[in-house]
Amino acid sequence: MLDAVMPEVELGMDGSFVILGSFGPMAVADQGVWWRLFKDAFPQSVDYCRIYFQQNWTPEDSEEVFALVPTSEHRSIRLIKDSEEKWRQLIKPDHSKRGFACIVNESRIPIIMIGPPTEEGWDLFRTTW
Repeated sequence: MLDAVMPEVELGMDGSFVILGSFGPMAVADQGVWWRLFKDAFPQSVDYCRIYFQQNWTPEDSEEVFALVPTSEHRSIRLIKDSEEKWRQLIKPDHSKRGFACIVNESRIPIIMIGPPTEEGWDLFRTTW
């Protein structure tokens, strides 16, 4: 998906950054592939984080996310309450294990890649960044 407007949900980040996102802990596999690609390609120069969006977060939900992600990557995790499911409406995941990656530039999203990256998808994403 190209050139979308960022949903009005407080992320706690400003400027340009990359979101490796999902709608719950079950998308950790899709998200993990994106994470490894970014970590290898941009080890110091890109502001990126793992964001999990849900309508409400329970302590159990939070514990599950942190249990599935390696401890060394916990600092990159943000659990965002999206009570109106604005991000889910934008992404339209086909199932609960679907992750996504997007570039945010102020209030615009120049590119959103849904699902695990393909080689061509990664090249397009990296070039867009």
